[in-house]
Amino acid sequence: MKNRNKKCFIVLFILSIIAILMVIYKIKEKQTTELIFENAVIDIPEDTPDADQAVHILEKTLVNQMPECRITKLYVDDRSPLVQTYEKKGEEVLLLQMDFYIVETNGADPLIPYQQYEGYTWTFTRKDADNKWSLISWGYF
Repeated sequence: MKNRNKKCFIVLFILSIIAILMVIYKIKEKQTTELIFENAVIDIPEDTPDADQAVHILEKTLVNQMPECRITKLYVDDRSPLVQTYEKKGEEVLLLQMDFYIVETNGADPLIPYQQYEGYTWTFTRKDADNKWSLISWGYF
């Protein structure tokens, strides 16, 4: 009986640690997202409410891959030739342009801290309005 109690205690202890680590991760992720968008000017027309889903994908990608990024402006680019390219394929496309800087670099990153970068493109596509956006590319083109 003592071994069974010991095993239950160990399992509960491990589950508690996992739960605490998950909460800490979520708090850190939220703080990072807030920092990334802290002073951003978001210029996305109100007639594109489904763009929120694409912005959420962009947020997750930045939190995981560029947490040192600080967005200064995020806006829709509907004049790019890429729009026509995807529309000819029968797909809807949403191009988000991002102006940003980074606060620090990991050494391998070619970006220079506190230098302003403009026109970083995030390309999202979907078959139609009933489908979710998919991030297919990001960067400079």
